[in-house]
Amino acid sequence: MPRADHGTVSVSRARGRKTAPLAITVNVTPTLLAPLDGHRVAFLVHNNEAQTVMYIGRDNTLTAANGVPVAAGDTFTESDSYDEWWGIVAAASADARIIITTLDA
Repeated sequence: MPRADHGTVSVSRARGRKTAPLAITVNVTPTLLAPLDGHRVAFLVHNNEAQTVMYIGRDNTLTAANGVPVAAGDTFTESDSYDEWWGIVAAASADARIIITTLDA
């Protein structure tokens, strides 16, 4: 992508392998969605609920107050880190779908 201040930047995509969609029940206590993985290049979480908001964050200190909201029916994707991802809901539980892409060996 050309940039006036630094010339041309070339981006190459790593080849990876996606998991089949994983169904995870997210509860009122932090639920691990994706572990720390140095081979991960992308993470996708879909809130498969009709009304429940799910909150996500990077560790098990996650709460509804400090998490990033993922509205019912919405999807969050991330491709900048290999950190852990956790989920939580304020009440009851939520059905989430996870897809993780890792580098080919």
